[in-house]
Amino acid sequence: MKSQIKKSFLTLLVLVFAFVNFIAFAGTKVTANADTDNTHFGNLELYSVVTSTETVNYTRREDSKKETVNGVPLYLKHNDLDNSCGATAGAIVLGFYDKYYENLIPNFTSYFPATGKYKTADKVYIPALMTELYNLMRINIDMDGVRENDCLNGLKSYVSGKNQTIGYTQLNSSSQHNVSAYMNAIDNNKPVLLFCYRTELITEFISGTTQETINKAAMELNHIYVGYGYYTVKYYNGSNNFRTDTYLKVACGVSGLTQAFIKISSTAGAVSHSWLVNAYSVTIS
Repeated sequence: MKSQIKKSFLTLLVLVFAFVNFIAFAGTKVTANADTDNTHFGNLELYSVVTSTETVNYTRREDSKKETVNGVPLYLKHNDLDNSCGATAGAIVLGFYDKYYENLIPNFTSYFPATGKYKTADKVYIPALMTELYNLMRINIDMDGVRENDCLNGLKSYVSGKNQTIGYTQLNSSSQHNVSAYMNAIDNNKPVLLFCYRTELITEFISGTTQETINKAAMELNHIYVGYGYYTVKYYNGSNNFRTDTYLKVACGVSGLTQAFIKISSTAGAVSHSWLVNAYSVTIS
C-alpha cells in the first residue's frame, strides 16, 4: 500500500511540474528576432569586397538621385577604437550638422566655406570627437559593440552638452523600411541612422550602352550606417520599363568602403527587409 501511495504521489508531482511548465511556456511570447536592446553593433571590418555580380541588359536606362545638401562627411572609423561604428556614425551626423551649428565640433570646421562641401576627418579633432562619443555610448562596456539605445543616448548627451537639441524620428515599423518616410527625410536635409543586421551592399554600378554590371559586397556583422540619399534606376526594352530599382545611399565609415547602396525595392522581385533593425532620421537644432 505504501509503495502504491508513493508511486501515486510521484506521478502527481510529475503532472504538476509539467502543468506549471506548460503554463509558463504558454505565457511566453516567442519571437523570431531578439529584443533590440540586446542587439549590439560593432566593427564592419569583416566584409568581402565583391561577393557577387549581377548583369542587367537593356536598350536604355534612366536614373535619378537625391542627397542631403553636399552629402555627409565620409569619416572612417578610429583605428584605435574597437567596435566603434556607433561613434563613427555619430561623428558623421555631428559633422553634417556642424555646418549649421559650428559649436558642435569646437575648433574644427567640418566643411569648406567656399563650396559647402564636407572635409574628410583631420588627425586631431575628429578622432577626439569619436573617442568622446565612444565613451558616452558605453561601447564595449556590457558587451562587444554598442546597443541601439546607448548609441542614441550617447549622441543625445553630447549634443545637449553643446547647448543644442537633438530629435529622432523612427522611419520603420517591425523592421519594414518606410521608403517614403526615408525619402521625405532626405528631401528635408536630414541624415538617417540605420541600425542593421548583416547587409548586402551595392559597391559599384558599371553602366554601358546596353548593359549594367552591379557589384555587391556581403557585410558579415551588425553595423550602423548613415543614410544620406536615395537612387532610382529604370531599365527599358524599347518603351517597356521592365524593371525599376530603388536604393538607399549610405556612409559606411569603413576603410576602402566609404559609401555604398542598399537596395530597398525592385519591380524585378521581392527585396528582403531582414537587414534592418531600426531607422531614425536625426534633427539637431
